[in-house]
Amino acid sequence: MCRFRGMANGRPRARRRRRPRRRPRPLRAASRGPAGRRRGGRRPWRSARSRGRGDHRARASGASAKIRPVTVSVSTHVLDTGAGVPARGVRVELTREREVLCAAETDEDGRVADLGRDLEPGRYALVFWPPSPFFSRVELEV
Repeated sequence: MCRFRGMANGRPRARRRRRPRRRPRPLRAASRGPAGRRRGGRRPWRSARSRGRGDHRARASGASAKIRPVTVSVSTHVLDTGAGVPARGVRVELTREREVLCAAETDEDGRVADLGRDLEPGRYALVFWPPSPFFSRVELEV
């Protein structure tokens, strides 16, 4: 007995019916009707142009806009990480170009409320003098 390829017991093999491929729908502008009339009552999608572009943010000022003066002050909070409590009595200095502008000690809560007010723009440094066997001086540029 001779068998042909594709035949099982003399019968053609069962084939899966092929469905035509669905073509993607072209994008259309969202309808502007009331929400109740939209399909499923869903909110309309935001347009691709406004998504992720930060349109809600304030715009940069123009070249002729006036720059308002800004007042700057410096304060600090010192913590003793070894003991997990605020560091009391730590001397803190605010310096600019190695010149000490202000010096204070931390209070019971480890804070210095006002090291400098109405500071000019520039580079400043906070210098901490902790009562520590590991560090004699810690400087932080701000």
